[in-house]
Amino acid sequence: MMFLNAPVLLLIVLLPIMGWFLHRQEQRREARLQRVPGLIAQRPSPSRHQMTLVRIILRMAALLWIILALARPVWGTEIETIDTQRVSIMFVLDVSNSMNAQDIQPSRLERARLSLRDLLTRLSGNEIGLILFAGDALVRFPLTTDTSAADTLIQSVSSDAIGQQGTNITQALQLALEALATASAEQRLIVLMTDGENHEGDLDAVLTEAQARGISILVVGYGNPEGTTIPIRDETGVVTGVKTDPAGNPVQSRLDETTLSAISRVTNGAYWRSMPAGSEIDQLIAAIDQRGLSRLADGIQRRLIERFDIFAGLAILSILIDILTSDRRWLVT
Repeated sequence: MMFLNAPVLLLIVLLPIMGWFLHRQEQRREARLQRVPGLIAQRPSPSRHQMTLVRIILRMAALLWIILALARPVWGTEIETIDTQRVSIMFVLDVSNSMNAQDIQPSRLERARLSLRDLLTRLSGNEIGLILFAGDALVRFPLTTDTSAADTLIQSVSSDAIGQQGTNITQALQLALEALATASAEQRLIVLMTDGENHEGDLDAVLTEAQARGISILVVGYGNPEGTTIPIRDETGVVTGVKTDPAGNPVQSRLDETTLSAISRVTNGAYWRSMPAGSEIDQLIAAIDQRGLSRLADGIQRRLIERFDIFAGLAILSILIDILTSDRRWLVT
């Protein structure tokens, strides 16, 4: 069993706190009853202490089931038939520090991440993979049609994913070309999402290889050419300053549209700048559709089965049992 929303499991620490609170509450109630002998005489059998313990356990169990349900437990897989356009797409996402700039809200990286999640939903049925890069590059997940699992992995993407800083577009694109070599689709594309700043390596060579293999690179640029500062955050995410050069001057990060346009042009792709309304995503989808096969075919994909409903049902059952077994007769005067 695994959990798609595992951080929620930290709430389990509330269980002993809840148990202590309910126990103290019962002690105070018992103390009040000791001062009213007429009420004590009406206590049912089994003893009120035993019934109280049962209710405390039921309430703690209900909280546990709720936490487990919110953590989205999954186990097992199911196979479903889907429509597929037979397009394999490697997304290449820039996670360098410059992508934390906030010239587009909430930040370049956050906007790209949200756009990528939207694209996964709208491209369901296609084969999709993701590469993250900064000064180095890595495959976040290989080509897959399981958009649910892919979305879970995308949610955790941040600029901490790559330790080596920089903007090595060349290495990232080379890794994408290697990943597409095993693609099952006839049409293969790369979608590059970056600000394009301070690129490294022999970019011309990798673009020539992409062109020779007939792989177009569609590019979405994040930021603006005028430039802005790069925020520095502490461990809690609070902005503590801005990135500076060795002379102590604030570093200005700019969208390099010249390079990004050239990448798309050489590979028969297209370039769009990210806009507040997100119109570039619609244009990107249209460009992908144009490159896909016109006739849809049936395909299959395996999906993890979410089991949150089991734990939600157990929580409801625990609450109902607690209500039905609650002893209120001691309140009768």
